[in-house]
Amino acid sequence: MKCLKDYNVQELNATELNEINGGATLNLGQVLDLTLGVLNIVVNAVQDAATAVAEYVAGVLGGL
Repeated sequence: MKCLKDYNVQELNATELNEINGGATLNLGQVLDLTLGVLNIVVNAVQDAATAVAEYVAGVLGGL
């Protein structure tokens, strides 16, 4: 590995990294809120699908 001092290269500090990444920083609470929001969306979609299948099966069985 080459010595970066020879090329006047410096590491970025936390503020510079944040600016490069678009300023998006999340704390643990925000990450948990986001994760729980996504989880709720998935759970609701699965529940809706299960309800639709149950209603379909009930309709088919009711028609027999």
